Amino acid sequence: MLDGDHQHDPKDIPRIVEPILTGEADVVLGVRWGKTSGMPLYRRVGKRALDYATAAATKNGMLTDSQCGFRVFSSRALNAIEPTDKGLSIESQMLMEAQETKLRIQEVNIDARYDVDGSKVSPGRHGSSVLGRIITLVSEKRPLLFFGVGGAALLLIASALGVIVLQTYYSTSPHQLAVGYTFIVVFLGIIGTITIFIGVTLNVLTRLSAR
Repeated sequence: MLDGDHQHDPKDIPRIVEPILTGEADVVLGVRWGKTSGMPLYRRVGKRALDYATAAATKNGMLTDSQCGFRVFSSRALNAIEPTDKGLSIESQMLMEAQETKLRIQEVNIDARYDVDGSKVSPGRHGSSVLGRIITLVSEKRPLLFFGVGGAALLLIASALGVIVLQTYYSTSPHQLAVGYTFIVVFLGIIGTITIFIGVTLNVLTRLSAR
């Protein structure tokens, strides 16, 4: 697979195909990482953010360039991967499925061009659409992480506000309860607890479904 915007050099094909032909890998992914790739800084930052987001959806670690469209699949990989996304997030979904099915993934450095007219989709729109879909995939594949982290964050905020409420109450004479803050503490505490419960429940259901 190569992107259709002339970014990739077909001369790299023999190198990126070699691990498949020698039986060392099931999926080979091109890597454009680093300043030497010629990738603009804003693209490198956005790409790295999507790399971390993609890694969050799996338990097998982070790949160097999860968004690179220059990749090769073995026949075994083609039989194991069944991507359903139709948008730009399909690149992340393919790698998630490859890791989930324990396919061997290797990375090979490639050259990339950024001095030619390429995709008509702006980097901002591209990144936001992919990130949004990855977040959805994380909620589906790792619900405990997605809902658990969110719920824990809400409980942490509720605890911090609760400390403020207590400090205000005991530092005033006569004691005065900050009703507004108290309402927020109770509200965030309930939502956080429910969110964590949802994550635990969905995680159990996901495991049972997998079995």
